[in-house]
Amino acid sequence: MSLFHTPLLRGALKTLLPERANEIIGVQHIKAVVSDDDVILTGYVTNSHNTCRRGALTHSSTRSANLSDNYFTNRQDRYIVLRNVPQLASFYDDLIARVADLSFRLERDGALSAPTPQPSDIARYAPKALELLGPLASATDTAAKSPPPRHDQENDTWVFPTVQLAAVGVRQDQRVTSTVLQSLSAPDHSAMVLSSPYFNITDDYRDLLLSPHARAHCTVVTASPRANGFFGSSGASGYIPAAYVLMEQRFLDAVSKAHKESHVVVSEYTRSGWSFHAKGLWWKPPNESTDGAPVAATIIGSSNLGA
Repeated sequence: MSLFHTPLLRGALKTLLPERANEIIGVQHIKAVVSDDDVILTGYVTNSHNTCRRGALTHSSTRSANLSDNYFTNRQDRYIVLRNVPQLASFYDDLIARVADLSFRLERDGALSAPTPQPSDIARYAPKALELLGPLASATDTAAKSPPPRHDQENDTWVFPTVQLAAVGVRQDQRVTSTVLQSLSAPDHSAMVLSSPYFNITDDYRDLLLSPHARAHCTVVTASPRANGFFGSSGASGYIPAAYVLMEQRFLDAVSKAHKESHVVVSEYTRSGWSFHAKGLWWKPPNESTDGAPVAATIIGSSNLGA
């Protein structure tokens, strides 16, 4: 078992920020499970991540939290299962192993062994992290520039993964998402759904959605305060839902200022006793933007599209 620690949380900041609130600095947010040649990209979270090698049943990476009942009973989420995808399974197996190499390791006797160099030594840790994760991002960049596989009845979907660790300069997911938003928001009469339970969209993403060139109809789905995963939390984290309401209002103000009210709509998920955790982007091309029409492109990841 490996425990990732962001290199941005160190020194006085680590001492002053309480648990849960310190997640605003950075978390390990990969949510993937590999079993043989199958991959599950999921929204649920388990206890840290298991680092057994492929061939020993599963290899998973998830952010730290409890496997409590609400994740399986009253939490609205999304996941995707990709079967018989050996190349993708190998990629995630490699990615998780490399993240584990950058993490603290829980030994059998309960002791915690630190990685070398430690995250607190960011001057040495960042180059090591870049050395491990950079080649994976470069490999998928190269694959993305290649012609898509032949389209036929058995091969109708093109999938490629992205990597992000902005603290050390790996921003592939950010670049790809910006490209997708820029290209998919442009076609007139197309439709986009953007889902983020903790809606804190970056300035760059906001500007792309509200650009004069953006003509797609965009529906943003986020959690209502009562459906926020932090609703009812004790201490400072109990104020987090109110903070997201404020950020949502600022986004709506920007929508109004850009005169995009007819193109951008924000909807809050609300269901008694349920929380909302679905993340992703779905796009339907022009003339197929009605309910029930097939989705032509999607981003399925663990990003909240936030700063």
